[in-house]
Amino acid sequence: MPETLEDMHLHIHAQRAWLTGLNVDAMTGFQATEVLEYGATLERLAVAIQMLVAPKVDDTFVWRQEGHKSAATYLAEKTGTTVGHAIGVLETARQLGDLPETAACLKWGQFSAEQVKEIASAATIHPGAEGELIEAAARSGLKGLRTRCRRTKALASWENDEVGRENAIRKSRFFRHYHDPDGAVRIEARLTPADGARILEAVRAKAGYYFERAREAGLHESMNAYCADGLVALADDAVCGNGTGIARPHVILRVDLAALRRGELEQGGAIGGEVCEIPGVGPVSLATATRVLGDSFVKIVMADGVDVHSVCHLGRTVPAHLLTALEERDPVCAVPRCESDHLLEVHHIVAFAEGGPTSLENLVRICRWHHDLVTYEKWTLEGHPGAWQWHAPPDFDGL
Repeated sequence: MPETLEDMHLHIHAQRAWLTGLNVDAMTGFQATEVLEYGATLERLAVAIQMLVAPKVDDTFVWRQEGHKSAATYLAEKTGTTVGHAIGVLETARQLGDLPETAACLKWGQFSAEQVKEIASAATIHPGAEGELIEAAARSGLKGLRTRCRRTKALASWENDEVGRENAIRKSRFFRHYHDPDGAVRIEARLTPADGARILEAVRAKAGYYFERAREAGLHESMNAYCADGLVALADDAVCGNGTGIARPHVILRVDLAALRRGELEQGGAIGGEVCEIPGVGPVSLATATRVLGDSFVKIVMADGVDVHSVCHLGRTVPAHLLTALEERDPVCAVPRCESDHLLEVHHIVAFAEGGPTSLENLVRICRWHHDLVTYEKWTLEGHPGAWQWHAPPDFDGL
């Protein structure tokens, strides 16, 4: 191993040269397994390096020199991971200062980042169990280690004041969100067991609703996907009533006027050309923009390139008197056999971007579930009141 920074650079250069000349096709199966184990060891050692030096990077504020707002964003950029992952590395690195046995195993490359994180998290709460957890990590896989760590944390709670333990969790509660490279929003939270159970039960209840609706439509997705739908539905419930006093959200949407009129962005428009985006979130599709226009009080910045032409403050795109008529005519979702009366959305039968008028004859109310199928999955609703027909997209096979 390198002893100085210069040796470190030479060592990295040597490893790259070796990897470039690696002839996998000429290997035997046994040789391939040896190389695989070698690579796994290098990966664990790389994790050790990150955890050992990350606190120093944080404490000396060198990340500010490159314009980062925190050590976590700096670490995420340098390692090519998410900010959430980087925060976890920093937290684990801090915990290792009080866990010498775990730190020693880390330096020897014995455990993966996930194993070290589990051990550090449990041993910080129950320091006396550090040795047992290290032995468990050596004997069992990650799943078994996680089970052992959960039991260790529970034991620590029982041995200590349970109320005090829960108060400590509450004091350390947090809600964080960050963005994946593709723009997806990721959410992480730390809650007391009771609060977490409330959230999980509510999400699962909502997910069950979406699961049943999907099966009726012949759609099959993972339960995780339906739980995500359930989480969004909880937000809708909070915004749309139940005495919460929460105002309808204000969404700032920036979209090029020509694209909005045409109904599509020009190819390559997301880079230096036409845009459709929510500031602070990132690019969104025009389909999403159309949905936002119908759901929220929107400030639309009409722009042609970088020149702002006008700013419009709009309520619902449907006039109040027309909306009243729609609510009277369509008290439930118009899709045959649906009859949902929850969070109905106004849908243009002939798309507004295609010249469809905002008139009673061209409008219908459908539930959010079916509106999503129309917007994102190309399902269609045709006909007229009393004789609506619901059609799957041409390539839908029902599997």
